[in-house]
Formats: sequence, C-alpha cells, structure tokens
Amino acid sequence: MAQIDVYVDPDATGSGTGDDWNNAYNSLNAAEAARHGDYVTDTDNIVYHLRSSGGTKDTTAVIFNGSTTNSVYDIRIIQEDDNYILQAANTNVLTLSDAFITITKLQVELTATNANYQKALYVDGLPSGSVTNLDKLTLKGANNNSYRERCFSCDNGRTVNIYNSVIYNTNAVDGSIANSLIHNGGSTLNIYNCTISTGRNGAYLPLGTTKAVNCIFANIISVLGSGSWTNSDYNASDLGITTGGSNDIINATFEFVDSANGDFHLTSGDSSGAKDGGTDDPASGLYDDDKDGNLRVSPWDMGAYEYILVTYIGESPIIIDNKNNIKLIGNNASDFDPETNGMNGLNYSRGVDKKIGNSFNTISSQIKKIRIT
Repeated sequence: MAQIDVYVDPDATGSGTGDDWNNAYNSLNAAEAARHGDYVTDTDNIVYHLRSSGGTKDTTAVIFNGSTTNSVYDIRIIQEDDNYILQAANTNVLTLSDAFITITKLQVELTATNANYQKALYVDGLPSGSVTNLDKLTLKGANNNSYRERCFSCDNGRTVNIYNSVIYNTNAVDGSIANSLIHNGGSTLNIYNCTISTGRNGAYLPLGTTKAVNCIFANIISVLGSGSWTNSDYNASDLGITTGGSNDIINATFEFVDSANGDFHLTSGDSSGAKDGGTDDPASGLYDDDKDGNLRVSPWDMGAYEYILVTYIGESPIIIDNKNNIKLIGNNASDFDPETNGMNGLNYSRGVDKKIGNSFNTISSQIKKIRIT
C-alpha cells in the first residue's frame, strides 16, 4: 500500500507534474484528470493537497469520476491553507461521483448562476455502499435572485456525512419549496455541527433520509421547504420551528462575528443558547473538533464552531473556551511548565487541557502573563 501525494496551487510556476509544491498543478481539475485511476488494484490512497500561495483562486469546475476506490483505498482532498478557494460560475462547482472520498477543509464558491439548481457541491452517481465524508467545508452560493439555488445537493442512495461546515448565501426571493441551501434527493444524509444561513429554505428533502444534529439555521424563511427530518435534535433556529427535536432551540437570536462576510463564529455576547446547547459526539467518533480544528468540550456547542477565547502566556497562544478549559495551541508544550508559569495542578493532555475553575478570574489568577486578543 502506498500513499500518492498530489499538489495543487494556482500560483505554482513549475513543471505542473503535481509531485511537489514547486511543480504543483494549477487547478484541481487538471490534477484529477491526470491522476484518476484504479486505486484498489494498485492498493493506493491518493491525497490531493491544496493551497494558493499567492491568493489566486482556482476557477475551473471539477468532477471526480472514473476512479475505482473502496473504504481502504480512497480519495482524500485536504486544503492546507486559508487562501485556496475553488470557484466557478454557471455550473456545479465541485461534483463527487467516485465511491469513497473524504474532504477536510475546503472552500467552494458558486459565483453566478444562469439556470435553476446549480450548486457549489453536488454528490451524485455513487455506486452501492459508497461513503462520502465532508469535514470543515465552506460552501457559498451565488445568491442570484433570478434562479432557484441548491448550495449543497445529494442525489443518490448512498451515505453522505457533512460536519463542521458552513453552508450559506442562496437567494431568498424565489418562493419554491425546492429553492434551498441543502437538497437530498435520495441519500442517507447526516448533517452534524453545521451552520446553515441566508436563503429561502434551509433544506428540501423529497427523498432519502436526513438527520441533523447540533446545527444552526439562521436568516432563512423556512428551515424545511418539504420532506421530513429523521432522528434530528439539538438544533437551533431563529424561527418558530427547527427540526422538531425535544432539545431543539426555537426563536433564537444569534450574534455572529460577521455573518455578512461569512464569519459565523458566535460572539461573546451571543445568548441564543447554542453555546453548550448541543449533544456530545453525535456521529459516534467520526470527529471531535470544530471547523477551526479546536477540540470540542462537553457539552458541545451547536454550529460549526466551538466558542473559545484566545489568550497568551507570554508570547505563546492558548485558548480558553466557554467551559473554562485551557488548552495549549502554541508549538512547544515544554514552555508551559507548571512550576515556572504559575499553572500548578494542570495536567498535560495534547498540550494543556483541564477544567480549572468556574470563572475567568479563576483562570487568569493561575497565569502570570495574560492578554486577550
């Protein structure tokens, strides 16, 4: 078994072989076309590493189709920076039709539409038994009032898991029940810890089964255009109904950092109940972090992001979340010696990770130098 690493950077100026960053393909479309194959027979995994070293967007739509995969020999797509954006107009931007694909951190944007139901991400045509895992995605629609939109859509009878993701920015003008941020046309679709915002309907679910847990629905006209939810709970919306779960929150008032520009972190002043409002580990071990990669802490928050504060010990960053947990996010755990840094009683676990008090004053009293960013 081998891992094939393929590199994509729209700003690369090398030979375009995709073998390293200097010689990266300039588009994910070019990389997929050159590298798709029978990974099961070859006993290979293929990993596409994406970045944009100069900030240039990847503006060619991509279809993953024609490779042979299984649960062991699969396709993985990983965005390695914050700059890469896969962006296209008047088409489905990213289509996934290969059986086993896992995506970790990807920004996909549909910039314009010229027909109904064009999508940022479309999962379709998968063979029996397929599983698609989508983690830490930002899916942005075009918000074109002339056409019905579907930011994220599944049209097959396979399993699709999407989690720690933001799905937003479709039009709210067209009154059709099918004008929606999420569409399920036949999948077993599981939506965990996602923030779904800005559009007509949160979801249109004519076929398949759709489960939503720990999700936020905000700034939409209806959570559900048509269909029904399956075993859904611990969701919140600013409307009079969410998903019908006994632990759902309705009529919430969300306060995001900058939702108009796609920042759906909850602010310190948010009182919606989404902080601590979720349930722990809804996907039974599939993930334990949030969209930023921060570990979630019991009880989990709703939405794509776990609420945290960033502070410093000297020049080394840590986080203090809303449950008064302190966690090292610097590079050198040895800098955090309990004897020298006034943190007696703390234990090391993936850095520093221990509840140490019931108030911010309790936390700050155990840190010699602290500043809040």
